[in-house]
Amino acid sequence: QIEEWISQPEEFCRTAVAALHVPLLAQGLTAILVCTSRQRGFFTSRHYHLAPRFSVLAVQALRNASLYGDIQTERDAVRQIARKEAFIADISSRFINLTTEETDPAIQEALKAIGELTHVDRCYVFLIDESRDTMSNSHEWCATGIAPAIETLQQIPCSLLPWWMDVLKQFGTIHVPRVSEMPPEASAEMEILIQQGIQSLVVVPIVWRQTLRGFLGFDSVRSVRTWTSEDQRVLEMLANTFAHALERV
Repeated sequence: QIEEWISQPEEFCRTAVAALHVPLLAQGLTAILVCTSRQRGFFTSRHYHLAPRFSVLAVQALRNASLYGDIQTERDAVRQIARKEAFIADISSRFINLTTEETDPAIQEALKAIGELTHVDRCYVFLIDESRDTMSNSHEWCATGIAPAIETLQQIPCSLLPWWMDVLKQFGTIHVPRVSEMPPEASAEMEILIQQGIQSLVVVPIVWRQTLRGFLGFDSVRSVRTWTSEDQRVLEMLANTFAHALERV
């Protein structure tokens, strides 16, 4: 009756007068095998004895499908990492011989490329001013529909972000999967980020000559997001490339 089930599933269910349900559990997936019949009393003890045997085959099929899905997911992740690493290698090679005049446009272009590659809402560079007391947003890229913030983020006192700056001064990466769940010591930073509508972010330091010179940041505004350790490593490589270019300038 499988052909009739496929062609008229709703009608077949409405007219069924007998049913046999067999529970299946595989790889954390709970499913039910449903057998129906238009004949009352169709299912007998023979079916009940066969059902467990068939369920073993069905569970194995579900497990195989799950494993195949895991393999495909892993392959996709490896390809994505390879694309990001190829991007960093390409950016690094292009930045080697940049002139002073070419550096700013190249950083802007790189932000756009990495922003689109990693599907973030905003990515930006902050540089610490000569006074070491303030910092300014020097470069910014925003996804479509995301409002730029660079004009309002000039000469911001570093003292407004005490926890943030302490982490960066130790050359640490800041990863915040949920701004609303930042630690108590980051309450000042959390308030500012919430006002800007930022839900998640990752920030990596820009360092040259063993001194913090600024940071490279990536914001997720429209959704909560977690960056993997591989993502963070790629961003740290990009920050290092920017550091060398800015040091030459």
